Amino acid sequence: MQTLTQAQSNAINNSTYTHNYAFVAGDTDSNNAQFEADTGLSNGEDIGGITVYFNSKNELIAFFDYELDGGTVFAQAVA
Repeated sequence: MQTLTQAQSNAINNSTYTHNYAFVAGDTDSNNAQFEADTGLSNGEDIGGITVYFNSKNELIAFFDYELDGGTVFAQAVA
């Protein structure tokens, strides 16, 4: 399991969702799948409450909070 850096954790905790599915009827799995379909991301890592997505340099590029059904794709990767 990937460990988040303090900068990555701060970025997640201070972000505004770029994708919000809280208003969408359905279960958490389908909203997570919709986030991946909308963003083109895959192979996220579930770290408990959220799924995180990293690029090939292990920089955080996005996350999906499957408890709140929202996620963020960062404009710039977070190291």
